[in-house]
Amino acid sequence: MRIYISSPYSSPLPNERERNVLEAMNIALKVYQRGHTPVVPLLSHFLDTFWVARGVRAPYSFWLKEAISLLLDCDAVLFAKEWLSSRGCRIEHELVTTDAQTRNGKPMKVFYDVKEIPRRQPPDDGVDKYL
Repeated sequence: MRIYISSPYSSPLPNERERNVLEAMNIALKVYQRGHTPVVPLLSHFLDTFWVARGVRAPYSFWLKEAISLLLDCDAVLFAKEWLSSRGCRIEHELVTTDAQTRNGKPMKVFYDVKEIPRRQPPDDGVDKYL
């Protein structure tokens, strides 16, 4: 499964935002170790930081729309521990618990702890022959 990691990001303090990104990356590692593909919208932090250093600041709405686009391309979403403290996570939660469907038309699976995610062996997709 492609599993979207919904976790808090915003903070007025740069080091706190970086800590939030690292936490999302740690969660993503656990998802990967369970045999799934993590999708980490907080990695856009690096793009945002790069842009801001060059005088370009994208509005919050731009980043939220991009995150929702990623979310809707996933099979499931994992809400991190502190998700209720984040406006963006609450918006994502409302979306997936009211009317979101996966790209295959199936209801979005919702997890609140990485331990809820079933372990699996990735299927042989035939890509390895090209590596």
